[in-house]
Amino acid sequence: MAVAEAQGYAYDTLVRTARPADELWKDEPHAHRLRAAAARLRSRFTTGFCATTSTAPTASPPAAAAWRCAATPCAPSDH
Repeated sequence: MAVAEAQGYAYDTLVRTARPADELWKDEPHAHRLRAAAARLRSRFTTGFCATTSTAPTASPPAAAAWRCAATPCAPSDH
């Protein structure tokens, strides 16, 4: 597994866990921390692995493709 792929899975887990934290557990502060952690991870990944344009990742194509499948960090965020 590529490092980029692992980061994509981590991002996805943070985002997906924030929803039940907010809606089921009624723990808004925890949900906010999870979303903030996901945003920081996405930002660090985008800065480190994505070029200035969304079509030219600086990571190897397989690593970039793995992350795009999990979280599409090089495109504008919709989360």
